[in-house]
Amino acid sequence: MPILHTMKRPFIPKTVQYILLVFAAALLCWLAFRGQDFSKIGEELSKSNWTWIWIAVLLSLIGHIIRAMRWQLLIQANGKKSSLISTLVALMLGYLSNLGIPRLGEFTRCGSLNRLTGISVLGLGGTVVAERAVDILSLLLIVLATILFAGNQIKDFAQVNIFVPFQGFLSEHQMLLYVFLGIGFAGFVVLVLVLRYFLKNNHAILQSKLFQWLGSLWEGLLSALRIKQKGLFLFYTLLIWVLYFSGPLCALLALDMGGDQLLEISLYVFVFGSLARTIPLPGGSAGAYHLIISRLLLIYGFAEYQALGLATLNHLTQTLFQLVFGIVAAIVFVFLLRKAKWLNDAKKEDSSMQDHPIA
Repeated sequence: MPILHTMKRPFIPKTVQYILLVFAAALLCWLAFRGQDFSKIGEELSKSNWTWIWIAVLLSLIGHIIRAMRWQLLIQANGKKSSLISTLVALMLGYLSNLGIPRLGEFTRCGSLNRLTGISVLGLGGTVVAERAVDILSLLLIVLATILFAGNQIKDFAQVNIFVPFQGFLSEHQMLLYVFLGIGFAGFVVLVLVLRYFLKNNHAILQSKLFQWLGSLWEGLLSALRIKQKGLFLFYTLLIWVLYFSGPLCALLALDMGGDQLLEISLYVFVFGSLARTIPLPGGSAGAYHLIISRLLLIYGFAEYQALGLATLNHLTQTLFQLVFGIVAAIVFVFLLRKAKWLNDAKKEDSSMQDHPIA
């Protein structure tokens, strides 16, 4: 048996990394809720208007459907086809995975859709990378525009809570940063040397597989440029962000918060909440979201228990949405797999009867 097949992937480093992420999320939750009267937070949440919560859930579902339709456009740009239900199921399974292990969702959604459609995992991975690039660029533009036109209070908040801590982290951990950069560069050099060795020694099978994988990934990456309906793609992207904005808006309305500054506060909760959710922590960036949003709302004169109540309501609504619909997607995924297997067996049986007709 080849050595590559007998080697086991390191288990301890991955486990330690996950434990550290859970610990970081727990620490941030403690920082956000320390010294608080939980009865007041619970009382604040008990006042929630369920009509607005259900509206938020409905709009969130529509947003995920639009995201699945946008992913379909990228897949179709590569000459592949995937039904909306299969694409949506794979997408929701990805979000469900992210709740437990951050960044696992990108692999889960590609693997799930591959099982349902047979489309190359790497090809799908390329479309996900292209989609993420569009989302990151969009978020960056939204953040820059918001901070540019924001008042001094919000600029000071961003300076104190985001830019200064980031600069402080870089200055305090310069050596660690250099170590990671060195390890990354060394790993890249080793990878290049290994590839050069195998290619130089004319390993035809490896070359074929390697170029096939790279080609699939590259095709996926180019999908964003090949979309024929670019206007529709941009419209879907804009609509997705508008629907994401509706989440904190509905949460504020559910708790009867915001008043004359409802849209302004909703915008800032949306922007800084989106930034908080980019932090790879379990439970939908639990802790980081609560800490950042609660500190933001203090600027507008809300009591801490009110600020934490809103942060908890908005985060909990989205987390439970992804959990419940993720579980539903898992059930539908199993059903679709069995249906596909039944259809394949039926086709094989029909083919067999045609090849061997009864006399």
